[in-house]
Amino acid sequence: MSRKKDELPSLRALQSFDAVARTGSISQAAVELHVSGGAVSQQVRLLEKHLGVRLVERDGRGIAITRRGRAYHQQASTALALLLKAQVDIDRARKATGLAISALPSVVSSWLGPSLFQFRKRYPAAHLHLIGTDEEPPGEDFSVDFRLSYGRRAHSYRHVAELFLDRAVPVCSRSYARSASLKEPADLLRHPLISTDWGASFSSAPSWVDWFGSVGIKLDRVPPGVSFSLSGAAISAAVEGHGFALAQLSMVGPELRTGRLVIPFDKPMPLAEAYFLAWSPDALEKRHGAALHTWLLAAGREFASEKRG
Repeated sequence: MSRKKDELPSLRALQSFDAVARTGSISQAAVELHVSGGAVSQQVRLLEKHLGVRLVERDGRGIAITRRGRAYHQQASTALALLLKAQVDIDRARKATGLAISALPSVVSSWLGPSLFQFRKRYPAAHLHLIGTDEEPPGEDFSVDFRLSYGRRAHSYRHVAELFLDRAVPVCSRSYARSASLKEPADLLRHPLISTDWGASFSSAPSWVDWFGSVGIKLDRVPPGVSFSLSGAAISAAVEGHGFALAQLSMVGPELRTGRLVIPFDKPMPLAEAYFLAWSPDALEKRHGAALHTWLLAAGREFASEKRG
């Protein structure tokens, strides 16, 4: 009975031939595979019969791989390496105890970090790895377990839920506020305004023009000042007394609680889009994965419902 043209040889036969081709010896291949030399020779003959070509030439001094055998081994060894990598990746994912959480850098250092430390108090055995990056995981092929995203960038994920809609307010150091002689929002225009430029991929990022518009002051542009690519850097500049920063409330909670920052005009402006949590289905099967998923969603709801004076 002839084989079908798309019927693959046995994996054991491929492994035996691969070991022989790499070591140049039946006996060395047998040692590597922990079988007898006769078993290796039998598997190689079965592979030759399956393919209908001679792969190994035998003589009194040993063996030699034929021209066709070398060409076949070059491709077969690549396939075997890919199969081995797939097996290793599956085993690593199955045995993994850590959880990788990716988020925008400023979110990692502000809202997410403190929340995860609270999670660790509840689950001290949990191992968490935080990754601050603007890059989104590619589609459904997550290289992380959880991803915190802003706005429409999160809509491409199959497993996603809204966390909260943040609000932006002007902030400055307490000492700067005392010396600024502020009576109304328009007075801010007499002082340095620190901006955050999120880049072209975030078309709905909050700006000073947006905030002034929300309090009834129409501007075509804001006076020249200093702009940072990271929200955390802009907030630090405000803490150091360099002017007013337009900050998201999720990112200045600790500074407001300790008094390092104050809100001169409590007129929060809702952002145009919300923050979302996306996750890999495999993450929920990991230890502490389902608990972290529940925790983050609850933390998002709690933040969204807080009353800010």
